[in-house]
Amino acid sequence: MGETLTVLLVEDEPMATMLYEQLLKGTEFQLTGTFTCNGDAVGWLSANRPDVANVDFFLEDGPCEPVMTRLRAEHSLHRHRKWGGASKRLPDWRHVNKPFRGRHLRNALRRLVAPPSADSQD
Repeated sequence: MGETLTVLLVEDEPMATMLYEQLLKGTEFQLTGTFTCNGDAVGWLSANRPDVANVDFFLEDGPCEPVMTRLRAEHSLHRHRKWGGASKRLPDWRHVNKPFRGRHLRNALRRLVAPPSADSQD
């Protein structure tokens, strides 16, 4: 297996969090931050930057807009910085509808960190 990629998970359902942990076990993805509300996730993001983020829309303290705003700001600030690879940046925003199968989550995460195609503008 190649490089380990860090995943921020913002999810307020304990069973869903356990499912994510199981689905990502043994893959190239490692949960590095798991939060149930906007406030905690935004606080963590002030000092950390994940390779990818998986954010539930409705959280304990309301819709995920504060987390998404912070992620978008980080992505915009660091979009053109050269980090030597497809990881360490948050590319396109995509969603996976619930319920989903493990392969759907893993494939969506892999697409997010895949090198940009030659015709993409990054």
